[in-house]
Amino acid sequence: MTATADQIEAALLAPWLSVADGGTGEWTATPYANVGWDNVSLDPATLTDPSAWMEVSTSAGTRRKIGAGDVYAGYPTVLVSAHTPIGTGKQRARQLIDAASALYRERIFTVGPSKLWAYSFSQPMELPKDGWFKLACQISFRIQ
Repeated sequence: MTATADQIEAALLAPWLSVADGGTGEWTATPYANVGWDNVSLDPATLTDPSAWMEVSTSAGTRRKIGAGDVYAGYPTVLVSAHTPIGTGKQRARQLIDAASALYRERIFTVGPSKLWAYSFSQPMELPKDGWFKLACQISFRIQ
């Protein structure tokens, strides 16, 4: 038996959540209020620190049976995006993407009977979004 999609996504979001909300509280580069989540409205005009905000999205990926026995592999992902005001350069956004990626580098997440580890970090992509400079990085995981 492998971990469920909900367990995988909870484990991948844990570094971003405060301990009070069931996470590990590792993300400190922007205030907790400056993190946008899937299907949760975030109004940049109400940020506690209007110089930057992060966006985090997860996918539990698809699981498929590999080999003999009860062995499954999956490819969950985390997409992190750093948003900084247009016209301020991209150094702050790069620092935030580096800090976000560090939450997953050289780390193994135990999720129920499964193990997750990051194996691929995409080159950050630059995109404008609603008056903000956006730098995004996708982190792909293996699961067994």
